[in-house]
Amino acid sequence: MRNTLGAMVLVAWSGCALAQTYTLNDLGTLGGSNSFANGISNNGEISAADGRAKYKVDILRNVPGGTYTVASAINNHGQIAGTAYGPSECGPSAIGCAATWSGTTPTLLGAVPNALLSEASGINDRGEVVGSAVIAPGVPFDAIVWNHGTPTVLNHLPAPDSLTSVASAINNAGLIVGNSDSGYGNQAVVWNGITPTSLAASCSAANGINGAGQIVGNISNCSEGGIYTNYALLFNGAITIELPTLGESNSSAVSINDSLEIVGYSTTLSGAQHAAYWDHARVLDLGTLGGESSAAAGINAQGDVVGWADTTSQGSHAAYWHKADSKPVDLNTEIGEKEKAQITLTDAVAINDRCVIVANGYDNKTGVAESFVLSPKSGMECKMACGHHAHVGASMPNAYLAETCR
Repeated sequence: MRNTLGAMVLVAWSGCALAQTYTLNDLGTLGGSNSFANGISNNGEISAADGRAKYKVDILRNVPGGTYTVASAINNHGQIAGTAYGPSECGPSAIGCAATWSGTTPTLLGAVPNALLSEASGINDRGEVVGSAVIAPGVPFDAIVWNHGTPTVLNHLPAPDSLTSVASAINNAGLIVGNSDSGYGNQAVVWNGITPTSLAASCSAANGINGAGQIVGNISNCSEGGIYTNYALLFNGAITIELPTLGESNSSAVSINDSLEIVGYSTTLSGAQHAAYWDHARVLDLGTLGGESSAAAGINAQGDVVGWADTTSQGSHAAYWHKADSKPVDLNTEIGEKEKAQITLTDAVAINDRCVIVANGYDNKTGVAESFVLSPKSGMECKMACGHHAHVGASMPNAYLAETCR
């Protein structure tokens, strides 16, 4: 039901007698279903609020004793992967450990023996999680895959001085991408099982992979006198394609969907870093929220994009781009008034095919870093892949994935 304000009109009768009559006017909304008026000035100007919160916000709980959380990824069943920092359950010397969340309930993944830190960065629809772990002080990362919570260390590239490997993402076929030290710098790799295959020369990284095994990442000119410039890449089978930029050369591709839509960032002619969207050979500047910089972190099957963008005065905020208009929306404006007062969303890291978003931010009162899941409110339309549409709350099979539309 919409709450409306009736404008008051005084009508003079005979003599000094006055009677009040009221005309009821619908002031409408800003596009939502509800609104309410909460004040009127002497000039008749009305203040109101629009009840159009689009997302229900839930805080991802930490393990007892934990200090803060960082979320990284979400699959199409709503399982979230990330890292819980501080809990003693991680080990006597560990500062944090990889975790998953079902709903808002955390589950620590199997401990990597002697790890000081383990972090989860990707999850597929089978619940397999990838990330990395630090085994000893001063020792770089090892790439890890957790299958049903059990960790397995992935092999490094076969180089005598290979010390580091990091797993970034995993697709539903179990292919894992990331980077591994070749002895002369990190190389973009793909793991089939635990065995890595190099995708590019040194100073490269693989960041995302789709269902067809197409991979995105970047390579840098790290050999040119210590000046590092990244170039966004698409690894399409045996073909490596350098993606166009927004004007300057520094760019990176972070996420890719099954329609070969790619997101990441690129430097503009003005020298600012902006979120970038690639659709085959075309590159699109996704802009900012009024500030200087932005970056895209995830894209779903429908082409909806999430990331972060600078505002005019309040630092970086979590941002959402709809493919149709490519204008950034501050996700802090899409939540309820109570949540706006309590939290700030600083970066959105992933969005699944049901339009559920995972973001990081902080508590406005304590300043403690927290992670959040933003679920579209009932009745909000989520445009599904393959031309289908569904309303949130309607029956949607768990098997709904892009693969079912091929």
